[in-house]
Amino acid sequence: MVTDNLILKIEATLQDLRPSEQKIAHYVLANYEQVKFQTVSELASNSHVSEASVMRFIKRLGFKGFQYFKLSLASTTNQANSQRLKGITADDSTEEIKKTIAGNCISSIQDTATLLENQDLEQAIELILSSKEILIIGVGSSGIFAQTLSYNFLRIGIIAKYISDPHLQAMTASLIKPGDLVIGISHSGSTRDTIDAIKLAHQKQAKTICITAHLKSPIAKYADVLLCSFSREDPLGRSAGRGSISQLYVIETLTACLYTKIKEQADHCRQTTAQAVLGKLY
Repeated sequence: MVTDNLILKIEATLQDLRPSEQKIAHYVLANYEQVKFQTVSELASNSHVSEASVMRFIKRLGFKGFQYFKLSLASTTNQANSQRLKGITADDSTEEIKKTIAGNCISSIQDTATLLENQDLEQAIELILSSKEILIIGVGSSGIFAQTLSYNFLRIGIIAKYISDPHLQAMTASLIKPGDLVIGISHSGSTRDTIDAIKLAHQKQAKTICITAHLKSPIAKYADVLLCSFSREDPLGRSAGRGSISQLYVIETLTACLYTKIKEQADHCRQTTAQAVLGKLY
């Protein structure tokens, strides 16, 4: 696992860890400067878990051994803890809310940029450009971004079908063929409708790209490429601007990267599609 900030990676996987692993994660997040100098036994004792749990935690993060984990931890920055994200309270003024939302959005974009691996973006671009047909799925708020991605693709000449109805998603995914691509967007990575469609496509040997904020979530099992957004969000979904902006950042980044690969075609299609709707404007 390669990342500029291991702290962010741990936070992105926190909700999907086992209870004993969450104890270790919480301890590491609160004491990572000290953990860099601890042994396996010390980390286990301080986290109130077994040494075996520590090793499972290390392997779950993708490291071969404890020393690799400490080396990555030693080279990480304190970016994740430098600006704790704020929530909105009933007593906040309009000006305070503006500043809170702006700060949260900026921080989430920066964190997502850190977690979004270059090689994953490049693999996603290769799949998109080599696919025969593309299906984009998502429900709820993620469905809005799935539709946005379909629109972005259309503007640069890539035809990608967006389907919002869960039944039609499953039916279409069941007819997917090898060489086709399904892109699933789920902030939680646990949305059953989206997972079911991605699983069907995976079983049909189609390629899959998943955009989620939870690296160890159920949808990740069926992803050929996983694009990670980042958002600290409580169980009630009070994200205060964080979840939406991180998903939008991934979508816009993916679109921009695609544009650079097909610039001549994209420029022609952008001009053509713009002319097609000129009559719709006053």
